[in-house]
This record gives sequence, structure tokens and C-alpha cells, in this order.
Amino acid sequence: MTKNGDILTIFPLVYIVIDDSMTIKTISGRSNTMLSKDTEFFEGKSLSLILDTPSLYKLKELLQNEESDEITTELNFQIAFEIHSFQAFIRKIDSLTMILLTPLSQEYLDTVETIMKISSDLSQLNSELMRKNKIINEQKKELEKLSFTDSLTGLYNRRQFNQAIQTELIKAKRKKYPITILMIDLNNFKEINDTFGHDKGDHLLQGFATITKRHIRHGLDFAFRTGGDEFLLILTDCDEKEAIDIGARLNKEFQKITDISSISYGAVSIPYDDDTKVEAFIQAADQKMYEFKKELKRDGAR
Repeated sequence: MTKNGDILTIFPLVYIVIDDSMTIKTISGRSNTMLSKDTEFFEGKSLSLILDTPSLYKLKELLQNEESDEITTELNFQIAFEIHSFQAFIRKIDSLTMILLTPLSQEYLDTVETIMKISSDLSQLNSELMRKNKIINEQKKELEKLSFTDSLTGLYNRRQFNQAIQTELIKAKRKKYPITILMIDLNNFKEINDTFGHDKGDHLLQGFATITKRHIRHGLDFAFRTGGDEFLLILTDCDEKEAIDIGARLNKEFQKITDISSISYGAVSIPYDDDTKVEAFIQAADQKMYEFKKELKRDGAR
């Protein structure tokens, strides 16, 4: 899309900004073809360098007239020892004066200004569309994230587990390593909610999730909240003994933040060459976790 600055290079226009001392502050447009010099040549120099003496006096008188801030006139410029007349579109703003020069007629100037305004409006519209598209994309990403994460803990949810386990099993079969499922739940969770309230229960879930994220291998292991206080971990290239060690370590870290709960866990490995349905391994891990929990109750542990 064409911008206002681009239009100055398309049409025979030169845009000059001068201060009260007639010093050129900035200049843009087709100065090379209209004034025979690049813009860098003029910046910081006096306008008298190119404006002939009668036109310089004329401009000063026009600028001293406080009745109008917008002036249209004709000025003569000394270029390569020749005099060239240009239409000058002059606008005063505080201590600066903006001069738009062109050999074109006033009607043509009006057309160019209209085009510049349309271009500016289109540019603003394009910017607004880009901003709204960015917001829509961010909202879309957030919705996608919500579709596979648990809002309370930030861990993946059960839906994502179903997708992730299939992906990891394919990788395990190709690379020939085992995957172990570690099933975990929080002990006494219902009693904690009933006694201390759901805020306390939520706090424990969030605390355990934080510990889990900190103690699993990023990009290799994956943690999921699959129910109220139930969690599943996918541990790649990991056997049951290593998984049980991870469960014990998580339990130790969890009990550093609470003295009213602990975790129970059960681990089952899935051989890379086994075609048994994943649900069967989840049930086996659940059974081992249940046996672990019964043993804790017999020992009188929390």
C-alpha cells in the first residue's frame, strides 16, 4: 500500500520544513529532479541558497501576516543558474513553516492532497486491520491453549493426554525405548476440601502442578491433570523403577509445602513393541496406585 512518503516520490513534489530563521530543517520528495540536488544537500542550510531574493522577501512578508496560517503563492527558485517557478503550498505551525513545492496547477495540488488523504486513511485502516488480526490471532492461540490445558494448574488435560500418548508411542516404537505411565492422586483430598474449603484444595493442586513441572524433563516427559485430584505422567525412555523413584521424589517435594496431604502413585511401562490398548495400561497403573493408597492407610499415613 502506498504511504504519504511514497507519494512525494511519485508526483513532482518537494516538501520543505523551515524554522523562523529560514533554515531548512527537513526536506523530502523529488528534490533531485526538481532542485538538482539530493535532500541531504539542503538540510541545515538557509532557504536563500535556492530561493531568489524577491521570492525570499515575498515569503517573509507572507509569513509575517498573522491573518492566515495557510498560503498559496508562486516562488522563484535559482537552480543551476536558471530561475524556475513553483507553486508553493505554505502552512504555518508554531515556529515551523511547511512548504509544498510543485510545478503543477492548484487544481492538481488539490487532487494530490486528496490522494494523500485517501492514502493516509487507507494506511490507518490497514494498521487497524493488522492490529485487530493480531488480537484475533492471540485470542485464537489462547482458545487453542485452553482446549488442551487445565485452567487451574496449567498442566495438559485428559484430551491432550489421549493425543500425546499416541504420538509418544509412535516415537517409542521408532526409537525402540519404553514409555512408562505414572498415575498420581492426592491423598485425603475430599476431606481437605470438606474441612478447609475448595480454595485450600485448589492451592494444593496448583502447588503439586508447580512441583511436577519443575521435576520432569522438559520436552521428554509430560504431565496431565486428568480429574479432580488425579494426574498422569508420560515418562519417555523410562522404566517402572525409575518412574517409582520420580513418584517418591515428587511426594517428598510435595510434603515440603503441606503437612495435610501426600500423593499415591502407580507406574506401568508400555513396551515399544506391545500393541495392547493404552487404556489397559492406564487401568493397571490405576490399580497399582490404589494398592499403594491402601498400604498407606494400613500404615496410618496421610
